[in-house]
Amino acid sequence: MSKSIATAAEVRSWATAKGLTASSRGRLSADTVEAFNKAHRAVEHVVGIKPERTIKVSVPTEDKRGRKITKTVAVPAADLRAAVGAEGKRGRVSAAAAREFVIEAGLV
Repeated sequence: MSKSIATAAEVRSWATAKGLTASSRGRLSADTVEAFNKAHRAVEHVVGIKPERTIKVSVPTEDKRGRKITKTVAVPAADLRAAVGAEGKRGRVSAAAAREFVIEAGLV
């Protein structure tokens, strides 16, 4: 059985519901993380793991009646950068290249 990863916000809301002390910002205490991991065997909070970053891409399209609309699609940043050849963590992707990727991938 593979474990999924819980975000710090999920751990905080669980701790608050259970009456445990959890600050609204900063690191979670080791006791809180340990209690969460014991209570949730299939989900684990791993310190330092951040949710996957997405980039919102607005694409002009048409609705069912043929009217022009703009649809916004959230695309995983790593996939978009790999597809357009942007290198490094801060690889810049032009809006036109992002739109082209969304249309070619059939995400609209």
